[in-house]
Parts: sequence; structure tokens; C-alpha cells
Amino acid sequence: MTTATQPEQRSDYALKHFLRLARRGGGRGCSGGECRSRHIADAIVDNICTLDDLAIDGLIEFLRGAKQNPELARDLIERP
Repeated sequence: MTTATQPEQRSDYALKHFLRLARRGGGRGCSGGECRSRHIADAIVDNICTLDDLAIDGLIEFLRGAKQNPELARDLIERP
């Protein structure tokens, strides 16, 4: 039997947390975070199949950067 490492445990917990928020975001009376999680999850599901693995890796990096500096992230996507 293998035991999960701490990063794997955190990743599993983080996924479950996001999914819990996204599921709650589909109903009336959802919180802002729940509604936004649902919108993000829907956008990903609707578009992910068209992205290659490198683009998905870039998306993950973009998400991390956008969390730290949303204004820069907005500038990056609006540059010609």
C-alpha cells in the first residue's frame, strides 16, 4: 500500500474543495465564490478539449499569476 505525499493530499483536498464550490454554484442563493467557481468550471469543461497539453500547462501558470496580479493578467490577455 502506498501512502499519499503531502502535496498529493493537498492537491486532492484542493480539487474536492473546488468541486464542492462549483456544485453549489449551480443553484439559487449561491455565494459569489460558489457562482464564480461554477462559471470557471463550465468554461473549462466547454473548452478544454480544444487545448493541447502545452496550452493547459500555460493555463495553470496563468491562473497562478492572475491570482497574484489580476491587473497584469488582464494586460497580458489584451495585448496585441
